[in-house]
Amino acid sequence: MARNPDDLRRSSNVNFFVAAFSAYLVYAVDFWPRWIFLAAAIGFVLYGLKLRKDADRMGDGRCAKGR
Repeated sequence: MARNPDDLRRSSNVNFFVAAFSAYLVYAVDFWPRWIFLAAAIGFVLYGLKLRKDADRMGDGRCAKGR
């Protein structure tokens, strides 16, 4: 896991990009398991938000240094 807040922000941006691609697949792909792509998109957005929150905590000094 990244220890630098900037790395966490970059990782969250990658997660948002993957979520956008998954959401596009929900729209574009025409077969029965569309919900899998929707679940993946939601999961990537939630994990990206968690990474962004952790980066903000590390940047403010509210988080333990070794974490």
